[in-house]
Amino acid sequence: MNRLTQFLDEKSNSGYSIHSIKDYGFTLNHFFRSKNNSFSEKTIVRWKRKFKGDRRQLIEITDEQIKSVTQQDVERYCTLLTNQKNAYAWNNEKKVMFKTIKGKLKTISRFFEWCVDNDITRQNLFKKKLKGMNSVEESNVLDVPSIEQISKLISIIPNIRDRAIFIVLYKTGMRANEFLNLNVDDVDFEKRQIKVRKGKRKKEGFVDFDEEVEKVLKKWIDIMDGWKPKSLERRMELERIHRLEGRPLFITYYGTRLRYMRLHFLCKKYGKIVGIPNLRPHLLRHALGTHLCEKGTNLRSIQMILRHKDISSTQIYLNLSRKQVKEDYEKNIPKLGV
Repeated sequence: MNRLTQFLDEKSNSGYSIHSIKDYGFTLNHFFRSKNNSFSEKTIVRWKRKFKGDRRQLIEITDEQIKSVTQQDVERYCTLLTNQKNAYAWNNEKKVMFKTIKGKLKTISRFFEWCVDNDITRQNLFKKKLKGMNSVEESNVLDVPSIEQISKLISIIPNIRDRAIFIVLYKTGMRANEFLNLNVDDVDFEKRQIKVRKGKRKKEGFVDFDEEVEKVLKKWIDIMDGWKPKSLERRMELERIHRLEGRPLFITYYGTRLRYMRLHFLCKKYGKIVGIPNLRPHLLRHALGTHLCEKGTNLRSIQMILRHKDISSTQIYLNLSRKQVKEDYEKNIPKLGV
């Protein structure tokens, strides 16, 4: 029995997205192939770009292979990831980030935890490794843009659509996938709430918004209401899509739903202008969590705002706000006059 296929089927039935299943499949394939030394770096980069989640492309992982994994295999794989070049970099020279390496180890750890639960193996060797990485990560404070930088970012955006995109992303803390799947009908201006239909692991929920979001969204929706394609054929095609999928809240200049590549491009474009070269959609979510924490917001409230399942995910913002803690300490520490 292929344990990898069995594991992926269970995750899929639990509501994990296609992208998550694909990532699990690739990462576990990567680890067991590296253990057997059955690939070159160029081969794995090429395979990563071609892999579409097809189960037939996955190698078979048996109980014997799982039981044969040693601590030495774990360390060797970590070294491989640390030295590996980023498959997504255009020049293929950029190294894989620490957070990416940790994410891959978490993925493999979940598989081995599943194996322990199903009595396939006795221990999860990746758990100990991840604990050591957690202590290293605590000293690495994520560099999020300040409130002033985000205000400047909004101010330099020339058109109402792009301004609405960044205001909504930051002020609601939505994930990129949740944001891109929003429809006009999901916005309730009376309650000042937005319905999130395609959240993490397909969970639904609601996010609140304030008067600034309300103002910019009403302006943008008014602009969309007044826009129609010149071609009758194109207009009918969009109406057909809207009947099937709903009317998207954010569209391209062609009337189609905004996609991640375009959203990522906008982040890079405007981020570069205001001096935030690493700006990406998820960084705005981190920025909101950090700024709320710095302003003294209750951790439980931040958890609800960002819709974290576990409060341990929210506690990262306590660490991110150490700069603020240091500033408060130096400002308020009693002086002894010595």
